[in-house]
This record gives sequence, C-alpha cells and structure tokens, in this order.
Amino acid sequence: MASRNTNSKGWYAGSNYPYVVLVGQVGTGKSTIIEKLTDEKNLSGNSHKSVTRSSNSFWTYDGSMVICDTPGTNPEADKFSHNVHVAAALNFKPVSRTRP
Repeated sequence: MASRNTNSKGWYAGSNYPYVVLVGQVGTGKSTIIEKLTDEKNLSGNSHKSVTRSSNSFWTYDGSMVICDTPGTNPEADKFSHNVHVAAALNFKPVSRTRP
C-alpha cells in the first residue's frame, strides 16, 4: 500500500486515528523515519541543515495512524517559523495515548 498525504484520505483533526508527532533537533532522523514508515521519498537530507520547513502529516503503510513530520527545533536560521510549525503540529489534535 503506497503512503498518502493525509489530505488525500480526508483525514481531519476530529478523526479517531492515532496521531503521532515527531519532534527533535535538526538532523536527528525525523524525516527518515517518515520515509521508512510511509514510502515517501526525498523528505530527508544528509546534512545538518534542516530540510523540513513546515509540518506535514502522512498515513503509514497500513493506514493505521497518521505521523506528523516537523522541522528541527534548533535550526541555524528561521527559528521562529520552525517552532511555530512544531507548535501547530502539537496543537492540531490530541497526540495519541495508550489504548485501554
């Protein structure tokens, strides 16, 4: 099953799907994890400069959850914009909790 950006499946903040936000410093592998779980391409780079400029959400292969990729929290430039996108991702909907 090919991955799909969340917009193509009609996902919205009130849906019941688990929502996971990856947050961390620039170059820690957040986008690489997204690529591995969703089969998306060219999201990550091989330098210590931030490639991700905004928050983007993707379905996993099996459609069981939505994972949000965020910009690094310690960029060399445009720190305010990066952190606004991180905050928006965390406030979009409640982050998944353990199921009973």
